[in-house]
Amino acid sequence: MMMKLVVLPVLFKITYFENMQSLKEYQGFSVNLKDISRIFMLVHSNMTNNQEFLSESGFGDNKVRGILEYLKDFKLLKDRKTLSELGTLVYKNDKTFSENFTKWIILYQWSKLENNPILHYLINEFIGGKELETIKENFIFWANKFQIKTDYDKNFIGGLLNKTVNSLVDSDTDAFRNLNLFFKNQDKIIRAEPYALHPIFLGYIIYENRNNRISIGFDELLNEVGNIGTFLGLNSKELDSKIVEMENIGIIRMVQHADLHMVELIYQGSALNLLEKFYDEN
Repeated sequence: MMMKLVVLPVLFKITYFENMQSLKEYQGFSVNLKDISRIFMLVHSNMTNNQEFLSESGFGDNKVRGILEYLKDFKLLKDRKTLSELGTLVYKNDKTFSENFTKWIILYQWSKLENNPILHYLINEFIGGKELETIKENFIFWANKFQIKTDYDKNFIGGLLNKTVNSLVDSDTDAFRNLNLFFKNQDKIIRAEPYALHPIFLGYIIYENRNNRISIGFDELLNEVGNIGTFLGLNSKELDSKIVEMENIGIIRMVQHADLHMVELIYQGSALNLLEKFYDEN
């Protein structure tokens, strides 16, 4: 009996930590879309020999592994050797990630909880105007409620936070700064007015979050985690304007039921079909 009392708590603890989501540090490498696209193109070429892969990229093994982690969290890879459906579409139309539309897709996918919890927190839970150390402390408090591992021997949280923020605000990373989702002012991170938003991309987010719904309320679009209001930091007036833009190209319809403003999801294709529509037309 005494042995059971000792063993069972240990087994429970191991199971608990195995179920926790761990943060990725991407082997210490920052987001550089030029370097990431180089590996992306090599994966598409079906290069399976690891040494040849390293030789063709010109990168070391650690950097290649870090970039493959990025590509998987951008939802462009199914595994180390295979592009996803989204990856295949992006490769066909913008394999160097040069278009803002493509950058928005990548950033949106990276912001999902299962891919980058820190970016997810910044976008969906964060109230701006805070310094990085305060953001880190607040993230740890928030992450512990979602079984996201926060106790590391190394400063993984600070490292990922810096990489994530730099990709959003630092021009040297060759990443997402020109999308203007956030900016930095006197070491404080602040929400900005997003740049180069196409209504098809907005529709893509809505249909990614459709969850079998045929309509969605205005307040849900404004406040639902991962949907356009929270992802882009929109207020009611800005959201109303974006809804009109999507309505004008025929992918949603705004209706009113009693006192409720509802958005009907009238597009018959998938979220991925919407991206194809953009690339075909532009």
